[in-house]
Amino acid sequence: MKKQKITLFIGFIILVNIIFSTNAIAEDNEKTKVNTTESDNTYHLVVTSGPAWMRIFMKIEFIDGNPLKITELNRYFTRSVLSEKIQPVFATGLTFKITYRLPVAIFSRFSFFTFNTTEVNIDKISDPDYIQYLVKVIKDINNYSSFTRNRRHIVTFKNFTGVFQLQQGKLFRWVPPKFFIPAKFVTVGFCDKIIWR
Repeated sequence: MKKQKITLFIGFIILVNIIFSTNAIAEDNEKTKVNTTESDNTYHLVVTSGPAWMRIFMKIEFIDGNPLKITELNRYFTRSVLSEKIQPVFATGLTFKITYRLPVAIFSRFSFFTFNTTEVNIDKISDPDYIQYLVKVIKDINNYSSFTRNRRHIVTFKNFTGVFQLQQGKLFRWVPPKFFIPAKFVTVGFCDKIIWR
């Protein structure tokens, strides 16, 4: 439970930072990139988000991991109606691939993005100062090794540990686009290898 709370908190910080820094991040999506870590104690901090059930825009495939957890996640991503309170799903040792199929405009209701940081040390994850360390890493734009928003891309995450969270769709919100926002998902966690295509 503590790991889930830490991961969700990190995701919130990441999303806030993205809002203020997207214009400053260079996008490079032309060739396949493989990001790996050199140490057993360092991982990439990753986040990806997009429309949850719009298969024309997004496809998620769970490749390897605990079969029971993969079954749970497949059900999680195929439900058509969300309850009022949607519980996040926590997974460890998971390999999965997300394909974002169609480019969309910056303020599209079907917006999506993926990014990862450079290596993050998780050896002292239980230390009280660990959140401060992660906040410092996230605030430094130079630590973003890859960032892609609303452009076609395929990302494979290997040995992922983190949280999958579905978000309710909305009929109206105050920021554009204002109407008919589809249900979305957010995935936040750590992995030891990322393959971009």
